[in-house]
Amino acid sequence: MANPIRNCMGCGTQDDHPRHVLGDGGGAGVDIFWHHDCHFRASGCEVCEAVSAEGLTGDELRAHIEDNDPGGAVAREINERQAPWTQNANLETQEA
Repeated sequence: MANPIRNCMGCGTQDDHPRHVLGDGGGAGVDIFWHHDCHFRASGCEVCEAVSAEGLTGDELRAHIEDNDPGGAVAREINERQAPWTQNANLETQEA
């Protein structure tokens, strides 16, 4: 199934290709959309590196993501690395 037509923050292209969607973190509810390859080039994002490693775009990339979840293992690894920090931050916040 195709995604909605959206702009890529990196290259400015409007298309329905898969994106890494980032929330603004400020609570305003604004999402920022990046093609995976654009986001990897701009930020070094490990998830986008894994997703874009095959050099696929559009429907081919969408099928590859659906069939293989290339970013899933990387995202889980990142979450595990951040878990101790997040838990400590939560404890400090709860104690304050």
